[in-house]
Amino acid sequence: AKKTMSNSTSVSVLERKLLRGPAFSEIDGIEPDGLHQMRDIFLKGQTGLEYRPSAVFNSAESPAGELTLIQDRRRRAETALNRLKSLYLYGDTDTPEKDYILERQKILDDIQECDKKLAELKEQLSGVPDVSDEFADKASYFIMVEKLLDDSYIDYEKYISNIDANIPRNFLTTVLDTVEITNGRVSSIKFKNGMTHTFVYKS
Repeated sequence: AKKTMSNSTSVSVLERKLLRGPAFSEIDGIEPDGLHQMRDIFLKGQTGLEYRPSAVFNSAESPAGELTLIQDRRRRAETALNRLKSLYLYGDTDTPEKDYILERQKILDDIQECDKKLAELKEQLSGVPDVSDEFADKASYFIMVEKLLDDSYIDYEKYISNIDANIPRNFLTTVLDTVEITNGRVSSIKFKNGMTHTFVYKS
């Protein structure tokens, strides 16, 4: 709806776009207040903040994020050590043995420091889900994003059954404030930004 929004887009056209698909077949419309508020938000270009769940995007300051950084640092040190050995043994120019020993020790000290830090971080993360769980979270997140950005209709029941349900659940609890249900049907949705969509059902 936002992609095709312009000053000429009426509230009724926006409503039709929002209620597209069989999931809304029983709904006659959305009360005007919420539609006007959403139209204004779209026209003002208020896109909000990007949703970046901590389960998927670990910050560098978090133990998991720091673990990744230290692992990368150790790999770079190992690569540097191998290059230094090759240069010393097979290089076109002679490298003084003293320079080689000093540089080699410097890299070995860095690797040792990385190993020590990695051991500490792994101890901190001993109760945290393993890498396979992290991969599953990331896969579920990116599947969710792809579905949300897709223009075609989404079969949500089929979609939810193929991913970790915690990912869309966490997303919904981040963007939604309350969902009111009357007689087993969603009557209104209030978003975190204060906007409310109240549904009018067909009689």
